[in-house]
Amino acid sequence: KEKFGVVVTYCKLNLNMPRSPSAAHSYQHGCSRMTLENSDLWKSFHSIGTEMIITKHGRRMFPHCSVSVTGLQPFTNYVIMVDMVPVDSFKYKWKKEQWEVAGKAEPQPPCRTYTHPDSPATGTHWMKQSLSFLKMKLTNNTLDQHGHVTPLSF
Repeated sequence: KEKFGVVVTYCKLNLNMPRSPSAAHSYQHGCSRMTLENSDLWKSFHSIGTEMIITKHGRRMFPHCSVSVTGLQPFTNYVIMVDMVPVDSFKYKWKKEQWEVAGKAEPQPPCRTYTHPDSPATGTHWMKQSLSFLKMKLTNNTLDQHGHVTPLSF
């Protein structure tokens, strides 16, 4: 097993902006800010060490990712994406009722991002309400052709 975090990023259409360095409650770039909406729920799941079993057909993430965005240019088009990144460079195994490091993680395949279905859209569109990634699915199928995110290495 490896631990993964969620990174939600955005970029102006046709402009390559740097990705967020880590999954966090809030991410700010310039005057724009992206904030996790259900952060208390995420924190409670994190504190008990919840894990999720995923399948080749894909499974929706729970809790799902929902973010609010502020400070975008109203008439500029943006693409919003989600990426899964390793939390660290280790594998883990369950031993004596806790996770223990079991060695170095396998090299990661090229990232597979999930693009929000409203992309591309104007800053005004993205800022008018929370963005939900409820329909995003995670899969362990590295050959997936359905746009699901593949967070695991094999």
